Amino acid sequence: MSIIASAEKKILNLFQNDFLGLLQTFRRIDRNKKNSISIQEFRAAIESHFGIEITDEEFNEFAQQLPKDDSNKIKYLEFMTKFDTDSSSTLFENRSIGNNDEFK
Repeated sequence: MSIIASAEKKILNLFQNDFLGLLQTFRRIDRNKKNSISIQEFRAAIESHFGIEITDEEFNEFAQQLPKDDSNKIKYLEFMTKFDTDSSSTLFENRSIGNNDEFK
């Protein structure tokens, strides 16, 4: 199993099971409301939120696949849409996530 597959397997179920909690964590970090956070903030958020540790090698491989903006910050809304499990009716569309005032 590749390093990226190992890291993804560790966190995929966690992300799917606690989507709203993780989204709320990202929004608290995103004080400027730009829908992006630094790579370090992203890593700290997932490690502390889920109580897991990811090796530097695993995280670096994983981080290469994350959607980033022009400032090399993680676009967490775009990332979170990857965990949409119902394509016909979803709360996870960028439009609905980005405009949801529940977490502000």
